[in-house]
Amino acid sequence: MKSTFISSTELLELLLKKRELSNEQYVIIDIDDTIFDLSKRRETVYSILRKLYDLPEINTEAFRMFYNAKDLFMKYNIDGDRIDILNQEYLKLFFIERFLKTDQLFPGIKEFIGTLYARQFKIVLLTGRTSNTRNETIKAFKKFKFPIENANIDLVMKEDFNTPDLDFKLEYIQKLSKNKKVISFIDNDSEICNKMNEFFNGKSLIVRYNSVQKDDVIFNGLKLNKWS
Repeated sequence: MKSTFISSTELLELLLKKRELSNEQYVIIDIDDTIFDLSKRRETVYSILRKLYDLPEINTEAFRMFYNAKDLFMKYNIDGDRIDILNQEYLKLFFIERFLKTDQLFPGIKEFIGTLYARQFKIVLLTGRTSNTRNETIKAFKKFKFPIENANIDLVMKEDFNTPDLDFKLEYIQKLSKNKKVISFIDNDSEICNKMNEFFNGKSLIVRYNSVQKDDVIFNGLKLNKWS
């Protein structure tokens, strides 16, 4: 399959057409870097480490480009002997609840979800965030008046931080699809999208949201640049 960039309007049309052909109506959407833009959180955490470890100043735009902290440290020639230590410290700070408040919704996503809800799709927000951040995550959604607690919207979070996101999401999808029809899966992670393509074998719309990406993984399929 060749990569195809589509608009949010085209995606909605595909979802509606797909549903006309069957009773499929579940839409699964990732949260981090798909619904929420995490670049400000990355910048905030890095600024703390910068003071503690005398790290170089980095341009704000860089935090929109790097999938993980290790790639960022390597790009800016930070001492290789410190990368693992810095990455561990970065991750500890990155998942502290108070930093979740710095996340911003991508423009247009609230309206897109609202349209899906109005069309009576069932929506699952499937995230690698752990359940101990549930309250803070719900607060972050409510801050933007996002309909997080509506009847047809479920927030599904993993229990164990050490469980890889891919394993957690694939296991959830496998269980859900035994009894429910999944019309679409949307995520920013190319590796996860590739696995979902394999699992559904063309029966569901797999869409990669085109935000930060792993450089060494390619997704050939439907891609979405922006929600509006």
